Amino acid sequence: MMATITSEWRKYTSTKLWWILVIVVFAGGALYAAMYGVMTALPVTLADGDVDAFTTVATISSIYNGGNTLTRILALVLGVMAMGQEYRHRTMGWAYLATPVRAKVVGAKALVVLGFGALYGVVNAIAGIVVAIPLVGWFGGSMMLDDPEVWRAIVMGILSLALWCLLGMGLGVLIKNMVVAVVLAIVFAYMVEPLISFIFVFQEWDLLLNLMPSGATSALMGLAENPLMMAPSEPFAWWLAGLVLVAWAAIPTAIGCLATLGKDVD
Repeated sequence: MMATITSEWRKYTSTKLWWILVIVVFAGGALYAAMYGVMTALPVTLADGDVDAFTTVATISSIYNGGNTLTRILALVLGVMAMGQEYRHRTMGWAYLATPVRAKVVGAKALVVLGFGALYGVVNAIAGIVVAIPLVGWFGGSMMLDDPEVWRAIVMGILSLALWCLLGMGLGVLIKNMVVAVVLAIVFAYMVEPLISFIFVFQEWDLLLNLMPSGATSALMGLAENPLMMAPSEPFAWWLAGLVLVAWAAIPTAIGCLATLGKDVD
């Protein structure tokens, strides 16, 4: 199994895509973190200019995890391409021939995809912390990095991005055409899913919102009553929200595997 994991790891590290995405994640994550931080702080500041804006875990977490909204889309696309490139360049057959137990190949790829998703999650969190320094200085409050709840929100944000990357891989397994899969993933994550989630936020349908990827992600990070982050008023427990994200990743992966693992090598 380790040899298969090493092989899958080298497939990604031998290209420029992974470190280009690191740069994009940091830049985009910093931009989104700044945007969410300002949008969170402005109402407090306008209501009373003498009140510090960032004094709770929820408010400071809006910066640390602010880039999650963009980074999850990039993680989703990376996950799609993890499988899509194999089908596009017809290298999946070689992988199956080298490792006859096909489930082992898919499992190794899933572990590597989770690792890269976690890497982008760490980069996203670093971007948020860097952005928080001037915002906290300007709007007042504390970085609260000595609070375990803040670190729990950061770690769960990292975990959520790893799961979004796995969700992308599931779509890549299910949809063999990489271009179609990438386009559908972006449309779903950037337009369709946020629109549906916004309707659920507006209607206060917390149960349905908790079952959506965005709502589950916010619940996993411990965010509540934050419409900017599609957070439910009554979020699921973190472990239940994590299971929802795992289900979103596992269902397309399972369907795709059942449809392809038994076929002849192409």
